[in-house]
Amino acid sequence: MHEPNSCPAIPRAPADSVSFSYACPQLDVYLFLFSDVLLVTKPQRKRDKAKVIRPPFMLEKLVCQPLRDPQSFLVIHLTEFQCVSSALVVHCPSATDCAQWLEKTQQAQVTLQKLKAEEYVQQKRELLALYRDQDQDQECQGTRPSTPSPEGSQKNTE
Repeated sequence: MHEPNSCPAIPRAPADSVSFSYACPQLDVYLFLFSDVLLVTKPQRKRDKAKVIRPPFMLEKLVCQPLRDPQSFLVIHLTEFQCVSSALVVHCPSATDCAQWLEKTQQAQVTLQKLKAEEYVQQKRELLALYRDQDQDQECQGTRPSTPSPEGSQKNTE
């Protein structure tokens, strides 16, 4: 949703220090939840810097599930074919932080879905208005193209 006329992606939840496991030892990372993506970053030695260590996870393709451990949750990123492309376990400092991450992620997904639906409706309205304007211009010029009729197309095939 990084378009010139849309709002810039802004963090929806504070960047908390969490750790995650993914077929390797546990890493300390920062998660950044934006309006349309989740970024996984690693703190750098230089203060106030972080390095993106995983490709951005699109929120619309993200599934988050709590685990038995109240301080952990599962993050699954799906492909366009609904197959798992990535999965990781996030360990939060507290159960409250974990619940907050799950809640904020779900809220961001709902908000993104609403924005996309509104954008679709707006684009549809603009397209219809464009067609109406074209029809009015053609009527004013008296050069409105004829609409093909089923009978006309059948005569040409005989």
